[in-house]
Amino acid sequence: MSKIGTLLASVALVAFAFSPATAQYVCVYAPNPPTIDADLSDWQDESGNFYANPLVFNDRQQCVRGQDNWQSTWDLSGTVYLMWDDSNIYIAAEVLDNVVTIAYKEGYTRGGAFDEPVGFRIDCRSDAVQIALDPENGARTEPGWAVMVDICPVQVPEFDQIEIVQMNMGEADISDEGAVVASRETEHGYIVEAMVPTSLWVNAFGVTVQPVDGLELLMEAILSDCDDGESRHCMMLHHRNDVDGPNSWYQGPENMEPIIFVKFPTAVSSGSWAEIKALFR
Repeated sequence: MSKIGTLLASVALVAFAFSPATAQYVCVYAPNPPTIDADLSDWQDESGNFYANPLVFNDRQQCVRGQDNWQSTWDLSGTVYLMWDDSNIYIAAEVLDNVVTIAYKEGYTRGGAFDEPVGFRIDCRSDAVQIALDPENGARTEPGWAVMVDICPVQVPEFDQIEIVQMNMGEADISDEGAVVASRETEHGYIVEAMVPTSLWVNAFGVTVQPVDGLELLMEAILSDCDDGESRHCMMLHHRNDVDGPNSWYQGPENMEPIIFVKFPTAVSSGSWAEIKALFR
């Protein structure tokens, strides 16, 4: 194929990343390792376009829990970005959330004494950005087939903001040693940024995600929202667009969406996310 033909094919492939109903998310190679500081300017080119393709959350149909609770994009919406290099997978998210919440025990109050903090948990009591990858691309269906990274938007003293678990394996956690997370609250939500070494993306069968150019795997991307610290207010699944269909998250590889790792950094516009942000300028 000619260079022009290759470029056109790449552009066509990138175009598929914009809709929840897409066939494949294109995860681009990081042109430079981003600094993990919750400032996403190094995810963008000089014109302000992101190198990474957007995973956009902005539709009621994406709510797999709490659809009746979801009021509008100000309640929960946003964009998640993924990039990779030979050693790490990078995650960034810009989220609109009218109530930013972390998990707590009785007697714990945000901004008060941290005498008994529980930190971030995945038991529906904290806001979170969740990314799961299946390193065997659908070859297994047993519990632990995929690995999920959960990122909390608020730092609690003595607790990490990141939790890595094997899907449907209860409380079994994977070490997060080497992972780096940064976050900051914004006027209408939060920004999180993370670097997760590829060595930590390992399923229950010892298979690790090892991105190379052209690798195709399965992915799940979720925004989770908890407004009261007690129960999940809303949960949005990126590729969910069948309102009347069965609940499909965390269930198995057949319900995940395809992802391909590519080594061309192509800056793109975040589309509808830019329109959402414009409402608050």
